[in-house]
Amino acid sequence: MKRPHGRPYFQFIEVDFCHSPMHNGSDNLVIKKVNLEIREGEWISIVGKSGSGKTTLTRLLCGLLSASKGEILIEGTNIEELKKRGELYRKVGYLFSNPENQIVYPIVDDDVSFGPANLGLPNDQMKTSVEEALRMVGLKGYEKKAVTLLSSGEMKKVALAGILAMNPKVLILDEPFLMMDQKGVLEMVDILKMLRGQGITLVSTMSSLEEAAFSDRIFIIKEGEIILEGGFREIISKREVIENAGLNIPKMTRLIYRLREGGMQIPVEVLDADEIADYLLNSINMKS
Repeated sequence: MKRPHGRPYFQFIEVDFCHSPMHNGSDNLVIKKVNLEIREGEWISIVGKSGSGKTTLTRLLCGLLSASKGEILIEGTNIEELKKRGELYRKVGYLFSNPENQIVYPIVDDDVSFGPANLGLPNDQMKTSVEEALRMVGLKGYEKKAVTLLSSGEMKKVALAGILAMNPKVLILDEPFLMMDQKGVLEMVDILKMLRGQGITLVSTMSSLEEAAFSDRIFIIKEGEIILEGGFREIISKREVIENAGLNIPKMTRLIYRLREGGMQIPVEVLDADEIADYLLNSINMKS
């Protein structure tokens, strides 16, 4: 697998996590001996079924939880040291799966201003940051709207804007497409692609592989352990591992498996309908 460029930003070294430190035997571990590396500027997705430990893993990444064993490094510095210095939350932003868990104020621009105000930004700089953050998420003109009148997808964008207004280097998103319709999902994908293009490191949790197709790398997690890592094309070729993790095979990949069972030698790594069509047309042309 081709590794992404850039230096390591996050490193997990033999990390365990247990909610009850007094009972942290192997049977009670939520996260088990995780070793992983996330490089600067890439988009990583952690995929697993409900209860697999993916949200716990991201909360360890952003410092909301502390490892029971092992070490978590950010740019080579222990995450606990960054927390003590008050530096962590200037580097890493976290978007909850339910935006209501992090919206503080009833009016959009007041809520988006909350984070920059806590960082002590001057008023002019804060105003500029808020305006730019709302523009980035497609909510320019929403400044004076009541948050409660927005759709759940719009509320998630408000919460995201509040994080972006603090100019983080890393954005961690727990189920970023949850509670969104198809239009909202496509809009969020475009926003995340834009942020990655600006050099922001993205870490997202997903419940399905189809949602993670835009990521640079995918980690599949099962019962607190990373059982597979790779790009989307590599991951979808591992049918047994995917099913063992309790995940569904992507629809397009299921179609390819059916065609292969019928004798068509289409590569499993084909991603979409256009690639399937190209392959079938090429096969027909070669036979004619």
